[in-house]
Amino acid sequence: MKAQMKFQKILSLITLILAAVVFVFAISFFTGNISDILTYSSRYNNNLYSGADVFIDAGQAFVSTLEVMVIVYLVVIAISYIMGNNSRRNYYITNYISIGVLVAMSAVVALYGLIMMIVLMNAFYNQVDWAKMQELRDIYSWNPKFKTEVGKSPAMFIIGIVLFLLVLANCLAWVYNLIWKIKLMKGEKELLANGLVKEVA
Repeated sequence: MKAQMKFQKILSLITLILAAVVFVFAISFFTGNISDILTYSSRYNNNLYSGADVFIDAGQAFVSTLEVMVIVYLVVIAISYIMGNNSRRNYYITNYISIGVLVAMSAVVALYGLIMMIVLMNAFYNQVDWAKMQELRDIYSWNPKFKTEVGKSPAMFIIGIVLFLLVLANCLAWVYNLIWKIKLMKGEKELLANGLVKEVA
């Protein structure tokens, strides 16, 4: 039981850290080459169209949604701590419910993030008119903001995919933890019952 209790304590801390990292990822998604593409949004450049708007709109919607989801996720994690999922020797109905909600929220965040990384990567590489963006740079070379060439590095998408895979793994770890805990609790009850029988005999 000691090994399992140590595991659940470490798992709770990892879950909290992962949620915080996802929040940081959300608020920093539009940085680097992802941020540079904002220069080519038609809304900021007298309706000049470069195809960047499709990616920008999807990216901003993703960031806004993910921020709300992570805040809810953090609240669920806080409730998990309050219910003692990180420290209880025995789990009760409130622990099962809170862990169930935590697993569900983890899965939602992970799957949403993974799907959106694929969608956004596709929009970034296939729906943005890169030739038009270069044309705009040539036409408006006198304008300092158009001196920025958008890099095609996939770094932010790769970071996102790895991060959301870790969240999914964390979700599965909670399922494993719960199964482990149930087996140990059942074993302790059987030992206790056998001990009582022997004592009475």
